[in-house]
Amino acid sequence: MPKVLHIYTRVSTSAQEEDGTSLETQREVGIRRAEELGFEYKVWNEGGQSSNKDDLTNRPVLTELMFEIERDRVLNVFVYNTDRLSRNEQTWSFIRLR
Repeated sequence: MPKVLHIYTRVSTSAQEEDGTSLETQREVGIRRAEELGFEYKVWNEGGQSSNKDDLTNRPVLTELMFEIERDRVLNVFVYNTDRLSRNEQTWSFIRLR
């Protein structure tokens, strides 16, 4: 089975689209990393969603990625910066412990 790097992309504001952390930038950096590692890749694009809620109800793509991790279908995840996962400490702890 080929090694796959799962690339999660998200922005929370339109300003991020313009300051170098756009969805496209995150995707390109992730793909470049996958190529450096000799991995195939899959992009999980959340689009523009805030991360300051205490739960993941507004983050269906991340929720599905988490389910795939729990099912052992995802082993390698790339995020441009950990704040792309969450800026909320409770949510970040939940993700980190998975």
